[in-house]
Amino acid sequence: PIYVDPMSRKTRLWGTLGVRLAHLEASYARSPKIRPKDQSGNWQDVRARQLGDSHFVIPVDEFAEFEIDTKDIPTREEFRKVCDKHKTKEKIIKALSAH
Repeated sequence: PIYVDPMSRKTRLWGTLGVRLAHLEASYARSPKIRPKDQSGNWQDVRARQLGDSHFVIPVDEFAEFEIDTKDIPTREEFRKVCDKHKTKEKIIKALSAH
């Protein structure tokens, strides 16, 4: 729970619905400069051929924010059952909101 509104008897929650893979692309916005480890010499530009874009696939949380009646906050086990039953983020949020 991140927020409880006692007047409307609603609670806003954050939850991790699972983990998904996301594509990550990394590149330099501006080329770095280097100099010898012993700090002798001047800073020099890195040759463009040494700098390439990198592409990764990384695991990330599938996150959701939803609001429910304060009296209906699910336990961890109930939350997991809803996630397992409904499979997609949209269906899980809809099921939790109707909970």
